[in-house]
Order: sequence, then structure tokens, then C-alpha cells
Amino acid sequence: MNVAVEAIKHRRPKEIVVAIPVASATGFREFQMWPGDYLCSSHNAKYYLADFYRNWRDIGDDEVMHSLEQWRQRHKL
Repeated sequence: MNVAVEAIKHRRPKEIVVAIPVASATGFREFQMWPGDYLCSSHNAKYYLADFYRNWRDIGDDEVMHSLEQWRQRHKL
């Protein structure tokens, strides 16, 4: 998210709004320092982010790379 916000800031938008479903307490404090508005439905120091989701699983680098390649093919990049 930090990288996305930084990339957008370079385009000098009139407004930046960051919306995330859940955040750790540390993450929430971090994005409160970003310029613009932020929306977060839940943040809590007692839980892992995975605890907020019914179906959570970690994905490996190979799966990420495969998903990115599928996206590139769909968008002809």
C-alpha cells in the first residue's frame, strides 16, 4: 500500500483516499500518517489479519508470479 500511495502522490492528485478492509494496530497507525483520507473497517492489536477472514491462506512467490502473468496476458501487456 505504501508503494501505491507513493506512486500516486507523484501524479499530484487533488485527493488520495486509502480504503482497506482490516489493519493491524501498527499498520493503522502507519497509514494514518499518509496524506489524504483513509477508511478502515476494523483494526485491532490483539489479532492477526488472517483472523478477520473466513478463508485465509498464505500464497507463495510462484502463485503470485503466475497470477501476474495471467493478468498481463488478459491485458495484452
